[in-house]
Amino acid sequence: MKTEKIEAELRAANPVAKPALAALDLAAGEAALGQALLAEPVLAAEPRALDGAPRRARSPRLLLAGAILAAVAAGAFLLAGGGASESPAPAYGAELVRFAEATPLLLLEEPGWHVRSLSQLEGQGRMEFGIAAPATPEAHIYKTHTRHGIALHRDGLRRTELTWWSGGGEMLKLFLHPRVDRVPGSRFTTALPALGTKVHIDTRAETSPIYGGPGRHQMEAVWREGGRVLLLNATVPDLAAFRERLGWLRRVDAQTWLDAMPAEVVKAADYGAAVREMLQGIPLPPGFDPAGIADHPLTDDRYQVGAAVGGAVACEWFRHWGDAVRNGDTTAAREAERALQGAGSWPIFREMSKEGAYPATVLEYAEAMPSGRWYGRPLLPDVDQGLGCARLGVSIP
Repeated sequence: MKTEKIEAELRAANPVAKPALAALDLAAGEAALGQALLAEPVLAAEPRALDGAPRRARSPRLLLAGAILAAVAAGAFLLAGGGASESPAPAYGAELVRFAEATPLLLLEEPGWHVRSLSQLEGQGRMEFGIAAPATPEAHIYKTHTRHGIALHRDGLRRTELTWWSGGGEMLKLFLHPRVDRVPGSRFTTALPALGTKVHIDTRAETSPIYGGPGRHQMEAVWREGGRVLLLNATVPDLAAFRERLGWLRRVDAQTWLDAMPAEVVKAADYGAAVREMLQGIPLPPGFDPAGIADHPLTDDRYQVGAAVGGAVACEWFRHWGDAVRNGDTTAAREAERALQGAGSWPIFREMSKEGAYPATVLEYAEAMPSGRWYGRPLLPDVDQGLGCARLGVSIP
């Protein structure tokens, strides 16, 4: 082979361009290595080969040249990307892995779609999948509902919900019962190859007059998997689109499932830190113990955790107010009223008000505190039920 051809092939095999090689700082390393070699003591005798013949000792210059070449090769290897391993996958604690494995471990795998929210408690759960809004508005969207000054603008075509129940036999029977067909003939059974099961589909599952407009139908699919009943709900233009979404479902392992959780999901390992952060900026009732906030042992979305934290504080303030009214303690009663009537400025409630009406409900009850009545009834029983105080670990007499 000619010298020119050899040199051309060597240049082609070189993974590093000349500018990148020139950027390697080898001078300092070469000088330090040279000094170290010169400082090495001279060997008393030449090393011998295994066959007994004397082996020529390598000169310091040859050793230095070899070290420099090795350094260049190592630098080239790293610059070429061959020596840099990929970032290790996140390691999840055993608690989170157990939680993930307690779910169906299903994801909607389609480019652009992602998990928006997740909640699970007491053997049932719900995941919402969504896709980002397009640059131009779509024609078919939910109506805008305004309540207490909060605008909720949701597009059903860009979301899909997966709900599951442990057991769930009664729910499945209800779904399949012919007498509860919302629209006769809208239900049928078909195979779902992606999951290797059969599903029962309702093509007209609308339950509200704002649904079911042209090109927008709410459809459901329900099936049994292991000890659970699962239901996928989506608003789609037609049955073909609904079948397509069903086909996006994939079973995954716990690591992949946890990797798909959004930042808004508060995992069990971070629950305590999330509670402390959400309590910032909230006036706390006398003797309030944050440790008393009902712990959610499973993952919840941030809104639900915010409701647990803000709700526990609000319920405790209402309990404190009720005690003060019964004891004739006007000062303590007014303190509770001021705290709750200012709940709209609590940071976590300001955040939550963009998604739901729980903060507005607290404010409505707070406005009724001076009279102590709620639509002609005593206030506290409605507060207890409306805010879920008992579930949050607060007992209101």
